[in-house]
Amino acid sequence: MPGRTPEQNSKGGLKRRQQQRGAQRYPQKAQYQLGDIFRDLLNFAAKFLTVGGRLVYWLPIYKPDYQESNIPQHPCLKVESNCEQPLSTTISRRLITMVKTEEHKGTEHEREQEASIAVDHYKCETFRQKYFRATEAASGAGRSSGISSNS
Repeated sequence: MPGRTPEQNSKGGLKRRQQQRGAQRYPQKAQYQLGDIFRDLLNFAAKFLTVGGRLVYWLPIYKPDYQESNIPQHPCLKVESNCEQPLSTTISRRLITMVKTEEHKGTEHEREQEASIAVDHYKCETFRQKYFRATEAASGAGRSSGISSNS
């Protein structure tokens, strides 16, 4: 570009200018439960998908707690398929495909048109906590039965 120094044109120059403007910014951390993420995802899909459109997502599952009622539901969306991919003896993920069957009604019917999870097993204990508790229990059982990972 005419009128600019080589330093201003380079990527390094851009980085230096950004550093001169101020300190690096980090996004704020906030508690966002897994159930809330899926409710928001379904609410968004219900508002913006066209009728007949599909929403496909992975749902992490702690197998001992799994029930069909763990799958998030929305009045405008119907579960088309639910396929399990086992990851370990206690953990799997399910590929959920939902189809939009009716138009979202808008703000006056907002309460009736919200996503819900009948049984939310991750409300009190996160998926991560359940995963590591199961992993620790399995490794503890291996040690107590005389099984060693060093053999």
